[in-house]
Amino acid sequence: MRAFQSRIKKVSNPCIAIQDPTQASPKTVILTGCGRGGTSAIAGTVHALGIPMVDDEETSVNFEDSEFTAAGMEPKSKEKIASPYIQTCQQIRSIIHRRNQMNQSWGWKDPYAYHYLRGIIDICRNPRLILVTRNPLDTAQSMIEAAHSVGELLTIENAYDHSLLTLQRIWDSAQHCGVPTLLVSFEQAIFNKPQLITDLIAFLELNPDQTALKRALDFITPGGGYRTLNNS
Repeated sequence: MRAFQSRIKKVSNPCIAIQDPTQASPKTVILTGCGRGGTSAIAGTVHALGIPMVDDEETSVNFEDSEFTAAGMEPKSKEKIASPYIQTCQQIRSIIHRRNQMNQSWGWKDPYAYHYLRGIIDICRNPRLILVTRNPLDTAQSMIEAAHSVGELLTIENAYDHSLLTLQRIWDSAQHCGVPTLLVSFEQAIFNKPQLITDLIAFLELNPDQTALKRALDFITPGGGYRTLNNS
């Protein structure tokens, strides 16, 4: 199903907004993309602009919420589970319900969101999906570097296949949900920060003050690597 066909509303560099959101509050932001694909940089920028993406920005270096990633990852053991998809969705829905009671607009980043997105999108308040893309070969090379840094071996064939397959799964889930979506090119974002921030503000309907704008501009930088907002 091509839910987004003929629904592109705005094209700019480095973002493409699909189905402009209606003005509504509170909002729930789901930010996803292939691991090592620039999601941390964009999540940190969204957080700096005023949408809480983590509970403790001073200790988070990749802006992932441990509750969501733990629930969303595919089971690595061979333990028999009657329905891992239903179980995962139930866990995620419980987290969302609790966070909705604690926050107005908020969000989370999870590269594994495609595992459960279709089963939770209905309880997200005015959902906004941000899908970060990066050249699959660059993503694969970054995955290999990360694996080597902890003594693991990863071939370019496996890494490249993973980056391509993950992006396709994410895109399939996004199209199925059909909610307002912002596609972000990581490569273009880091070299056109003002336009990235302008697009994020418009898509998320934010009104950041000058301090927040400076934090966002200072946060995302070329060169890669995880950062915290307090040392940006």
